[in-house]
Amino acid sequence: IEAISVHDSVERYEGLGVHVVRGDAQVVDPWTVVVDGHRMTARSIVLATGGEPNVPAIPGIESVRTLTSDTFWDLAALPSKLVVLGGGPIGCELAQACARLGVQVVQIERGPRLLSREDPDVGDLLRKRFESEGVVVRTGRAVDRFEVDAEGRQWIVHRPAEGPGPQERDSFDAVLLALGRKARRAPWMDALGLRFRED
Repeated sequence: IEAISVHDSVERYEGLGVHVVRGDAQVVDPWTVVVDGHRMTARSIVLATGGEPNVPAIPGIESVRTLTSDTFWDLAALPSKLVVLGGGPIGCELAQACARLGVQVVQIERGPRLLSREDPDVGDLLRKRFESEGVVVRTGRAVDRFEVDAEGRQWIVHRPAEGPGPQERDSFDAVLLALGRKARRAPWMDALGLRFRED
């Protein structure tokens, strides 16, 4: 981070001739930005607000310990039992890393295989490798809810994503939500009538 941070620094951009204004920005119309009371206008405005983890509205999620790819790095100690929700690159990378560090890992993916955007052989190979390393991989599963029992144990309840089938439960100390990222939004974006794709 120290090696690459200079490339995104204010000093670098100012050295390239960019006028950098720090503050809380709000776009008030298609041509005007207000930063801490200072109005600036332009023919074009680029919104580069970044992204944030996608956190779905699953019943009971507010009552359990959740982590995301943003908050995972703040852990002082790893949980003993981790559920990884999502079988994409971030979920797979952190599931394997945690398993190799001694965490009991259950990985749950709604689709039929891990790394659904890659060749099927890649997902199959990864699943075999994960299972040989102790990761419990559950594909084709949809999450119904989270629960906390009378002893304070946390549970994830899931069922087949397609067709009938029984519900199953897995206990955990923390759940990592690795379900992709979405555009970071500000309240003023709705007032401008901006439309967002949800994919």
